[in-house]
Amino acid sequence: MTEGNDWLSVSPMSGSGDATLTVTYDENTSVDSRVGSITISTVAKVSVTVTVTQEGTETVLTVLPDSQMVEAPAGSTTFDISSNTSWSVSELTSWFGVAPVSGSGNGTINVNYLENNTGSLRWGTISVTADGGTPIVTVTVLQQPYPTQNISISQGWNGLSSYLMPAGNDIDEIFNDIEDNLIIVVSQDGFYYPETGVNTIGTWESQSAYKIKTSAAVDLVISGLAEDNKTLALNTGWNIIPVISECSVEVADLFAPVAGDLTMVKEIAGYGIYWPDMGINTLNSFVPGDAYFVLVSDNSSITFGDCSKATAAPSTMNFEALAAMSPWPLYNPTVISHAVAILPEASHTFATEGLYGAFDTQDNCFGVARRINGTSVLTLFGDDPMTAEKDGFHQGETIVFKAYDNSTGETYVLIPEFDISLPDFNGTFNENGMSAVTGFKVTNTGINESALSAVSIYPNPSTGKFTVAGIDENSRITIINMHGQTVDSFVNNSASEMTIHLSADETGIFMVKIVNGNNIVYKKLVIK
Repeated sequence: MTEGNDWLSVSPMSGSGDATLTVTYDENTSVDSRVGSITISTVAKVSVTVTVTQEGTETVLTVLPDSQMVEAPAGSTTFDISSNTSWSVSELTSWFGVAPVSGSGNGTINVNYLENNTGSLRWGTISVTADGGTPIVTVTVLQQPYPTQNISISQGWNGLSSYLMPAGNDIDEIFNDIEDNLIIVVSQDGFYYPETGVNTIGTWESQSAYKIKTSAAVDLVISGLAEDNKTLALNTGWNIIPVISECSVEVADLFAPVAGDLTMVKEIAGYGIYWPDMGINTLNSFVPGDAYFVLVSDNSSITFGDCSKATAAPSTMNFEALAAMSPWPLYNPTVISHAVAILPEASHTFATEGLYGAFDTQDNCFGVARRINGTSVLTLFGDDPMTAEKDGFHQGETIVFKAYDNSTGETYVLIPEFDISLPDFNGTFNENGMSAVTGFKVTNTGINESALSAVSIYPNPSTGKFTVAGIDENSRITIINMHGQTVDSFVNNSASEMTIHLSADETGIFMVKIVNGNNIVYKKLVIK
């Protein structure tokens, strides 16, 4: 007896007379039937051949998983095929391709997909078909869109950053949707100025922060993946930093690990300031989408955490709120600023609620702050180089301080006394300047605006020779220096004005007290 098949065996293999043959066969894992033969021979050389036909198994085809969720950037994913037959793959999706497109038995198919910059979830299907047409297994690839951050930008100057790294990081592409209202974008070491076609920034890099100016309020949408590196390096001196967080971050907590190196944090084109040495925190927290100025005394770093902790409310003091309460016309904030702390001993000069104002010598108001019990902070803004008009202090320009009494509506001209331990104590404006006022000398009576408008000093600034105009005969004019000392005193002998010559040694900032009829008027005088 013979059989030449490895999937079956016969027992017994020999014998005599009548007998029964037992055929043992293996499982047929193929979908195809198979035939095995058994030949029985006698000594007389008579042979008989019989066959065993074994049907094929049911077709097996599985594809796992049934779907794959992938992120927005281009990449690849896989599906595993288990089968007992050959199979083929088909797909009609433009944004991915599959390989291999056919195979047999177990295997893996690779799916290479393109970037999803559509802003929406998208999906495509892949069909795997067994030999013979059935079964057909369909699986799905779902591709997420990039996360987006919508940043509201008010008209004028703003700080700008994102907790996302833009997928397309060309600067001109990022700002394309708001280009009609975009004036300029400025980074720590470059700028993008669409009107002139100048772009020295090039691309939006990781942890970028900007100053931006627009001609109208706009919404900027940033699409990309979350910044992986939440630790931000700070260099000695002033830095412009982003907010690498999806939620507001309490500024005091964020900078607690580097408290010994931190001098100041301030809002770009805003009034919020964190000045620990002065006990000032009108900033409270960082807002996603904004950017901030930070001054440190040494190289250090901060790390943005998760959003598990509730944060303090951001500063609510803004331009609109101050403009509504200010008796003086205000100019929009610029990105150039000087912080003046007004210490409690100076605020105690006033018994009622009111405002502080900072003016140039032409009586333009470039800074306003509420007068509070404790330390007030007055933010002064510098002239915007992007505008033709003068809308802020020039570098080195004299600051004239005034106070406004809410209860009486009176305005007072103030003679400040500065803390000389801070760098900017000479009463002039400096970009990123820091000053502290320890006391004020103030008029005994309020100065009404009609009295102020009637009296003028020119030229101002002067070189020591100046004229006081709009006064009555026998008006007394007293020159007072920044220390409150009387430098000289004069009585006017003419009807409407008096020219005064001061010593060439007298330079600096002075207050001119004019007793003019029944009015006492104070004017600021600068002698160069």
